[in-house]
Amino acid sequence: LRGKKVLPICPEVLGGLPTPRIPSEIQSDGRILNAKGDDVSQCFCRGKELTLALMQKHHSTKVILKDGSPSCGFSTIYDGTFTNRKIPGMGETAKYLLQNGVTILNQT
Repeated sequence: LRGKKVLPICPEVLGGLPTPRIPSEIQSDGRILNAKGDDVSQCFCRGKELTLALMQKHHSTKVILKDGSPSCGFSTIYDGTFTNRKIPGMGETAKYLLQNGVTILNQT
């Protein structure tokens, strides 16, 4: 990334969730619930849309994501049971960015 502008973005914060926040996981029905049982799907939806909008505004075409997250997981996500078990899958933002032509770079 030498010579490139880096935009630090957290889709979950952009979507309206606080820092620190209650852990959230994608459920088998597609909803995203936090550990208290609150449906926070709308925050994740808003976050993915605002992330893409910011990337487009800055002509960004590549992203580095934090795997495992319900937003940014790109190869694994937590299984929705809040038991710390990961499964293959993609987070909401990762999926959305890929669908819109953004390239996901490996963190390593």
